[in-house]
Amino acid sequence: MGRLAFILVLVASLWGSQARAQVSESDIARKQLELGVFALKQAGTKGSNLTLSPYSIHAALMLLRLGARGPVAEEIDGKLLPAPFGTALQVAYADLNSKVALSNGMVSSTLANSVWLQSGSSLRKDYLESSSRIFAAEPRNVDFGTPEKARETINGWVSSKTNALIPSLLPPGTLSKDSTCVLVNALYFKSAWLSSFAKGATQEQDFWMTPSISSKVPMMSNSGSMGYFETERWQGVHLPYQAFDFFFVVLVPKERLAVSDVVGDLSPDLFERSFQESEFTKVDLSLPRFKARFSADLVQDLKRYGLVNLQNGDYSGISSQSEPRVGSVVHEAVVSVDEAGTEAAAATAVILAGGMRPDTSTPIRVNVDRPFAFAIVHRASKAPLFLGVVGDPR
Repeated sequence: MGRLAFILVLVASLWGSQARAQVSESDIARKQLELGVFALKQAGTKGSNLTLSPYSIHAALMLLRLGARGPVAEEIDGKLLPAPFGTALQVAYADLNSKVALSNGMVSSTLANSVWLQSGSSLRKDYLESSSRIFAAEPRNVDFGTPEKARETINGWVSSKTNALIPSLLPPGTLSKDSTCVLVNALYFKSAWLSSFAKGATQEQDFWMTPSISSKVPMMSNSGSMGYFETERWQGVHLPYQAFDFFFVVLVPKERLAVSDVVGDLSPDLFERSFQESEFTKVDLSLPRFKARFSADLVQDLKRYGLVNLQNGDYSGISSQSEPRVGSVVHEAVVSVDEAGTEAAAATAVILAGGMRPDTSTPIRVNVDRPFAFAIVHRASKAPLFLGVVGDPR
């Protein structure tokens, strides 16, 4: 009996450890959101209309994590993941990728990943298997000895995966003859609103870029039952896309603020509360048409985020033919919103060298006539495909 009890205790202990090791897709999405809000704050002084893709940045860094060893691997796990990058987390990440990548007649959401190595080099067998299983990554060869030609080849691949919205991810001079590997994620999203804005209802209205400066912009209008979120300082509206798998979030401050102040007040908790706490009610919404674009090398931002060993880490798990070092983490994103819906794309390259409630009788008025924040979110996991701010819809 004593031996049986010991076996039962051991089994229970092992089961408990396994249960604790389970990681949900929402856990990963929260870490993507935290990274995205941090990156958005770092970019907040670099333009009026900004957007980036937390999902794309995070996925590209996970391609890097697969080959990381030692302190940099521990840093990535500690800052970017809810648990060590073991089997349970890798399974959850693969499941999340498969659910976010959804294309049918109502929505096109595609993920593409590639690993570019110097011609004649090859990926380590375990890296090839893992990157294919989790990210469906395509191994590619290119000649970094002719860096501009290699750059054009990689840019062409990105353009083909983003419907030509990002034709030149890597600027001239990004690659050199010392380049050994480029890890690339590309994300494309397009969907119509579940309830589109009538073009005939769009009118020129004032948009307040600052508390005292305004300009006329085309302002779309829509009324109906929408997800609504409110705090003392913010109003939030959820606009579903067709098929309900994704939704668009608008967060507008109740007082007029400059775009830098909007960015300064954002937090992961604010976004997550808006995802979780919105309730359907009648809303009269006015929202400007807009396009936001952003591109930057994020390597210094990532070091400030806590990946201090990012550039001098050990990535020997990628290829046995070289000892790569991270030189740049180039990111570009674009989001376009109009009466019909949304089209958006993002790409990231890691360059190595060496609740329901009844409708109210009176609709809630949400007039987005001042700088605001937005997000495009996967409904089930709350994964943030895109985050952004708009300070000047013109």
